[in-house]
Amino acid sequence: MKREESEEPAEKKNCRDQRKIKKKILYIKAAERIMRDEGIRGLNIRKLASEVGLNSATLYSYFEDLDELVLFATFKFRKEYLIHLSDQILPGMSAFEQYVKLYEIYCEYAFEEPEIFFNMYFGKYSYKLGNIREEYYTMFPEESIRQTPMVQNWLHAKDVYEGEMTAVRCLAEEGVIKEENQSMVANMVVRVHASYMHDLFTYKHRSITIARHDFMDCLMHILKTN
Repeated sequence: MKREESEEPAEKKNCRDQRKIKKKILYIKAAERIMRDEGIRGLNIRKLASEVGLNSATLYSYFEDLDELVLFATFKFRKEYLIHLSDQILPGMSAFEQYVKLYEIYCEYAFEEPEIFFNMYFGKYSYKLGNIREEYYTMFPEESIRQTPMVQNWLHAKDVYEGEMTAVRCLAEEGVIKEENQSMVANMVVRVHASYMHDLFTYKHRSITIARHDFMDCLMHILKTN
């Protein structure tokens, strides 16, 4: 009897956890649908409540606020990008080749949805990126795509700067940049990255194609001069 009594609370907790996960998945999928149809600015709590069929206040039982939910939903926009990375970046490639291809593919996807990707890496909860990503892939394990070690480390860092540093270290080890310039290069790339993304969703008239070419030219200049 004692053993059964001690097991019951654990079983109840597991049921509660599973219900919570199902509700979070419901919210994330609903947020994704709205964001794809109307953009990140088209998402609000009232519209989300109508989509999921729950009270507006229920959101706060599962997420800190709407901004945290948006970050979870943003990972949905990385699915095709991750598949493309896995197809195009292969283990036999040099660190430099992987790095360049990584950003070429990144620009192809992120510059089409600049506000969504900016929110992921530079938004309100970007400091929680690592933890949220880990939780996200426990809910959607089928979306986790195997990558080369360098790309995997870049994608799975706790924040955008740490991710950039992991890639830059590989470039330094290969002799692409000077070892003493690693931190400076990482900082420069992150700041240029943020600037281009911000400009694209702020100034809607900017050409995405030109921005992609300009960013890659800037990236190559940073590497060549360091």
